[in-house]
Amino acid sequence: MPSPNKKARKTPAYEPGRSVVDFLDDSELKQALQTVTPQGIASNDWILPVPDPDANEQTVEGELARLRTLQSYFVLDAEPDPAFDRLTQEAREIFGVPTSLISLVDLGRQYLFSNTGAEPVRQTPRDVAFCSHTILNKSEDGVLIVEDTIHDSRFVENPLVTQAPHLRFYAGASLISPEGHRLGTFCVEGPQPRSFSEEDRRKLKEYAATAMNMMVQRRRDLRDRLSGTGSTALLDPHNHLLRHAAVTTNLGDAIFSYGDSITAMKLFQESVQTIMQASAAKEKDEGKSSDEPPKELEEGALSTQSCEADLERHNRMVELLRELKADQKYTKQEESVNVYSQKNQKKLELMSQVQALFETSKEGNAKCDDSTAASTSAGYSGMHPHDGIPGLFNTVTKLKGVNAPRPLPPLVFDETFLIDMSGTQEEKAVPTPVQLSIDERPFTVSMGECSKATLFNMGLIHYHWCRPDTALQFFHLAASVSHKFSPLKFDPVDLCSMNNMAQIHLLLRKPDEALAMLNETLNRGNATLEALYKTVEQNNAERVKAATATSADSSKDQNGTKEAGPAAETAEDDEAEALALLMAEEENDEAARKTRRLRRKLARTLLDIGHVHFFNNDLDKALARCREAITLVDDHMSGVTLAAAWYNLSLVLHHQGHNSEALSCLENFCRVATSNQLIGKDHVQFGDAYQLKGAMLFDLTHYQECVEPLKEALRIRQLQFGPSSGILVETFGLLGKAYLALEQVDLAIDSLTQCLEIERQLSNRNAAAVSTTTTTLNANGKRDAPTEDTADHTSLSFEAAQTMLDLGRAYQIKGNVSEARLQYGQVHDWAKAFFGADHAFPARIAGLLEKLSQQQQQQPQNQQPQQTLVAH
Repeated sequence: MPSPNKKARKTPAYEPGRSVVDFLDDSELKQALQTVTPQGIASNDWILPVPDPDANEQTVEGELARLRTLQSYFVLDAEPDPAFDRLTQEAREIFGVPTSLISLVDLGRQYLFSNTGAEPVRQTPRDVAFCSHTILNKSEDGVLIVEDTIHDSRFVENPLVTQAPHLRFYAGASLISPEGHRLGTFCVEGPQPRSFSEEDRRKLKEYAATAMNMMVQRRRDLRDRLSGTGSTALLDPHNHLLRHAAVTTNLGDAIFSYGDSITAMKLFQESVQTIMQASAAKEKDEGKSSDEPPKELEEGALSTQSCEADLERHNRMVELLRELKADQKYTKQEESVNVYSQKNQKKLELMSQVQALFETSKEGNAKCDDSTAASTSAGYSGMHPHDGIPGLFNTVTKLKGVNAPRPLPPLVFDETFLIDMSGTQEEKAVPTPVQLSIDERPFTVSMGECSKATLFNMGLIHYHWCRPDTALQFFHLAASVSHKFSPLKFDPVDLCSMNNMAQIHLLLRKPDEALAMLNETLNRGNATLEALYKTVEQNNAERVKAATATSADSSKDQNGTKEAGPAAETAEDDEAEALALLMAEEENDEAARKTRRLRRKLARTLLDIGHVHFFNNDLDKALARCREAITLVDDHMSGVTLAAAWYNLSLVLHHQGHNSEALSCLENFCRVATSNQLIGKDHVQFGDAYQLKGAMLFDLTHYQECVEPLKEALRIRQLQFGPSSGILVETFGLLGKAYLALEQVDLAIDSLTQCLEIERQLSNRNAAAVSTTTTTLNANGKRDAPTEDTADHTSLSFEAAQTMLDLGRAYQIKGNVSEARLQYGQVHDWAKAFFGADHAFPARIAGLLEKLSQQQQQQPQNQQPQQTLVAH
């Protein structure tokens, strides 16, 4: 990207412009598209510099989708490919022109993926590119012919015409991707004007179609490389590289679980690079040409060229992994305790040894931390997602936002994937999780599927770094690689990736995209679950039959006759014995275990779908999905999935007004979370649960009972977020209402005053943020200072106005009429500015103020006012 201080270019035909690869997420790219003149360098960027009546209208959304599709082909800045060069060489000879190109139209430049005749130029600014017009041409076939440039007003003053190479002829056919986007062109050009027949036009379109098909195949080959060698991995002669990739991924998982996300990311990057190296080596052995790896995966990753020779380093990593994983359980609660426990000092030392493999310095770590903090996406709090129970609904809906920043919620699938290394010499490096409960067992994939699992893990780290947009890209890439393995079948990495992508879309307030992803995932999962059920039923039937036959045989005497006894009792005993044998054997049935694991995943998917319905305020559908999720949870899954289902049920039932049933569900949540030690007693999710319990009891008019859970919610939230966090507003506000109902006026005033103080701080911050983007200049060219009325009243939120009403009511009950009038008066001023002077609400408050004024004049100062005037 050009330097901001760089002067205007003198040779625009050869200076590069901006590239889509410079922007990590869609929000940054969209902002770049909305900036036509970045840093004042270019007079035009992606917008056509001259009017073109034959061009389609350009839109930010359309260009954003086109650029992201172009990026997915991994061709920008790639090295020349002999196969594509042969194609342009042939076209140059067929058409009899000096130059033939495959041009890719990037954000602010055109990149010449193949250049025959204009070497060594690899890129030009987009604003002078003829191909920029071609991809926008209204013709259905996407072809643009310019037989003489000096007679075309669009190009007569173009630097490529007025300066070298002095183009007079151009013909280009768009490269139309399977996704329907025009990514660039296959073009021929020269310094002499010439005609171009319909037959020439047909041939040029065929060349463009051939080049596009080759790009599609090239992308497929690159994804093949990322996906390793599938089920034949153990037989591959380059298996040692795949084993190293698996060890590296598992070591990254161990390091990430102990809090070092930077070293974990480096390990995951090395794993992906190793897989690509193994694939490239295999292609080379098979006589195939090897493409360069995608730039975005190569950048910043560690070199793995020494992995083959450096057996000592590999063995050291295996040993470190074995020691780190020794006796390790996979619950996050235990991991958190182990990290800071005295007895695990050895593991901290082992982590230091892993970091030493990369020669990581403290300065390097600090730099990485700074970069991650600086890259936090706009609209997010910048607070790291908290470890907790995944899948809990929040109170945000499309009709209700939040004023206070909160940490990102834990992803519904926040567990890293491990690589199954069965049958390898490194097998003992990962403990067998047979003794762990279903909810504690790690997700595992085969060694040949290491790449998609590693990409998923990298997405988790980016989310941990408060980069949800970048995490979304890695989850998408993991899902794409998963589709390569099983495009029509269930795949755990695909399911987890799609769920996490949907959750991020919901965070971005895109419920339609989230729901489409989740429904597709649920349909594929249900189809797989149905097939597994049939397999389990067949296995069970065979076991029952075999167990019954064995029991019957054992009940016969040596002469072949049955022992004495009632036939009914014998039948019952046989059935009970067969059932006991069945239950024992089912634990060792792989199909049965897969069924339970899949049910856990689909239960979380249903909760995610319920969350979307809750966001859309469709409470009946949200409730149905939560109840359906409960049916998929059994005794084997008494952990996070069940806890999330109970919490979400309670929240939806509360919003429907069924508070008694909601309280029962919330008690179940607390029981499961406590008995399984899923979260600590001061965890923010327990704070949310206490807040919810207090709200339910308040709605049931159990005012005295609701105070204690609200006070506990306040304690936890102050501990986690500080004494002035906006999250405290709802707790202080509800506490104040409860104290009012209990006629504990002083406590009510104290709570409501603190609530109002925090709300004013939030309103002032929001108003200041708006003023920085909307403030106009006065006649003197200076910003107008906000008036007292604007600063004090119009900037208040509706919630703050409601708090002032409650506070006025409290002062009125106490007998402090002057303070009550002050609060009501501020509400009146706000209501006039917000609703208008003729609205019924400010008129009602004005009437109340008038009655209070009369009452204050008529009564002695020491006499209590009539409470019939209290505003509700």
